[in-house]
Amino acid sequence: MIEFTEKTLHYHKMSKSYVGKYYYAYYKIYGIVEFLATRTGDIRKRLLLCSSELAMLDNKYFNYLPEDLQEELSGIIKEMSKYGEYYNPSFPERRISGSFENTLSRIRNSTGEKIAKRIFYIFEELTNIPNCFEWHD
Repeated sequence: MIEFTEKTLHYHKMSKSYVGKYYYAYYKIYGIVEFLATRTGDIRKRLLLCSSELAMLDNKYFNYLPEDLQEELSGIIKEMSKYGEYYNPSFPERRISGSFENTLSRIRNSTGEKIAKRIFYIFEELTNIPNCFEWHD
């Protein structure tokens, strides 16, 4: 199983501080998009490394994203976890892999690329929102 670490996914860091209703989501999505675009290898493995970050944003109670983008993100999470968890057939109480890992190991690379494009779409839409984030010294 691949573990997410701070070294694996680099975030957009700047010397100024930011505020704004959607800045947290922008910050997270930027890091995910940067990671997906700049790393090499199987897109499915890169998506797996980003899955926990995406799942943290999929929370309607905190309003991290506008409603339409929240629905898009929920659709992405649903697609990335559609096969559910995988359990050992001989020992049903023992989980072998989680839903993200199980699904992403079964889909095609082309499907993974489509998912990555959907994530980029959310990033693009966030950057087009006026006052998504503001700069403060």
